[in-house]
Amino acid sequence: MSGFTLLLAPKPKGIAASFVSVGVVWLSPQVTVAAPVGWSFSEGGNGHYYELVDANDIQWTDARDAAESMSCCGVFGHLATITSADEQAFIVANFAPGNEVGYRWLGGFQDTGSSDYAEPDGGWSWITGEAWSFTAWHSGEPNNSNPDHDFLRTWGSGPAEWEDFVNEGYDTRGFVVEYPVGCLGDVDGDLTVGFDDLNFILSAWGRADGDLGFIPEADLDGSGLIDFTDLNEVLLNWGESCS
Repeated sequence: MSGFTLLLAPKPKGIAASFVSVGVVWLSPQVTVAAPVGWSFSEGGNGHYYELVDANDIQWTDARDAAESMSCCGVFGHLATITSADEQAFIVANFAPGNEVGYRWLGGFQDTGSSDYAEPDGGWSWITGEAWSFTAWHSGEPNNSNPDHDFLRTWGSGPAEWEDFVNEGYDTRGFVVEYPVGCLGDVDGDLTVGFDDLNFILSAWGRADGDLGFIPEADLDGSGLIDFTDLNEVLLNWGESCS
């Protein structure tokens, strides 16, 4: 890593952040890590958690490695991959409420070996392998104003729109981490198992995939039917907190 050292240590008591295995401390320069924010199923989200990390001038490759070393609820993260307008809106609402998120690395890169590679907008990919379909480019972006503008970050001002940039992180303020969290028995994606999850199960009881009122998130065993197996998953994990 270029100028950054990641130190892993047990989470101190009383810290509210949702890391379950490590605390994160950065040296040269200082990095600030905020508590993750969940995009719950009940809000129309994917159940994942997102986190804004301050790290001045960090390179994209270092941010990628850092994100993949961080964990929430026992799940390792990755640089955020924004694949829909709803996900973009969630990022803006939580991390750029005043339309000011600053330059932040995301999990997009331009694969120069891809069959559809062409400058400036061909060959873009997500590090997770998800389909590259939704985009939120800032006006005039991508522009490949430097031959190595192969990495994705948010625009410095405005509602977290995107630009292409070089790996070197000058002017970069940090990065956004996404944790693809799954919690046993957690239907609504709030990282706890309780009455709300039970109510989701009961409200969709007996419904099969394709039926009116079927709730995919309540189908905890993936059988296509909301039944006793799903109910048992909630009851067995009752009171658990994944945060």
